[in-house]
Amino acid sequence: MARDPLKIIDQYLERVKVYLPLNSEETLMEIRTHLIEEAENIGEGTMTEGSALMAIERLGDPKTVANEYTGTGAKKGPLPKEYFQPVMRLIVAFVGVIITFAAGAYIVGVFNPGLFSPIPLTTLLLTIGVNVIIIIVIFGIITTFESKSVAEKTVVEEVLSLGVEGFRPKPRSDALGEVIFGVIFGIILLLPQTYLLYSAAFRNVAAIVAVLLMVGAAKGAMFFYAGENNLNLVFEAVLSAVWIVLAMALINIGWPLDYVWGFNGTQWQLINLAYLENLMGLPITPFDVGWFVIIFILVISNTWKIISAAVKVPVYLKEDKGLWWRGRWGERKKISDRRLRIRRESRDESRTYVSGSNDVGEN
Repeated sequence: MARDPLKIIDQYLERVKVYLPLNSEETLMEIRTHLIEEAENIGEGTMTEGSALMAIERLGDPKTVANEYTGTGAKKGPLPKEYFQPVMRLIVAFVGVIITFAAGAYIVGVFNPGLFSPIPLTTLLLTIGVNVIIIIVIFGIITTFESKSVAEKTVVEEVLSLGVEGFRPKPRSDALGEVIFGVIFGIILLLPQTYLLYSAAFRNVAAIVAVLLMVGAAKGAMFFYAGENNLNLVFEAVLSAVWIVLAMALINIGWPLDYVWGFNGTQWQLINLAYLENLMGLPITPFDVGWFVIIFILVISNTWKIISAAVKVPVYLKEDKGLWWRGRWGERKKISDRRLRIRRESRDESRTYVSGSNDVGEN
């Protein structure tokens, strides 16, 4: 069964993207347009699976193409120049994951040492160092023995693409989800019917949590409207830092509810959770475990957002971008197709003009 030639080209571009710096959408659009034109020329006006593969073969290895379009500089130590950026990006992502989990375990462990023990700094640094060395060694072994055609995605690229995915822009659907989630739960937290359920300790911070959810909704709206830019990234990083600080208080407060609403068949009434805990007779209740998990996820997700912003903002500043600009929401293919159509129209007009000139000359 013949494959879609556009899909083949886009799969090849995913490979090229691995070796490009962050925010290289313009370069990818240019390469895509070139491949489509080349495939159509090979297919004499029609792009087929075979012409797409041949165009890719002519363009060459993704590493070489990425280097020709953007240039990755001289050899960086033991790494070939084309591998330097993706490997460093993968290491940053890997180290970031370790830091996020360490931060979550540390905050939960400080207030609940029986559940998590805080990780010593020396142990954390040693763990990171050893794992980075392992990444480089495995990477070297794979690149030594791996050999595939230009049209096939290699194991190395499968691994390196994790670094790309880790720092990809926030999808518009996620931004919309933040808006909906923040508004709905911010309102629910402030309802009188909900306020009756809180523990005495959580009542002191419930309004703060609700305000932060609303602020998060505003941040999601900014991403939804403009996409990813420096102002949104900095805003998200600051808000994430506030959430992490608040998490230190929330984990100490414990499970926020003393009651839940229950229906006895005739009316709604409050049910005391302490009564349910006594019935369970467990050393640690599912409510506490659930609260620890929620705080852990809250901390690691917000820590990663800070790391991501710290990586992306310098990249954008290096490109002389300011604080605010309108980004694109996955419209690379549409823009590439529009450019291709404009080029075709320009080429057709040029041919018509030349033909008309020749006709005039003959007359």
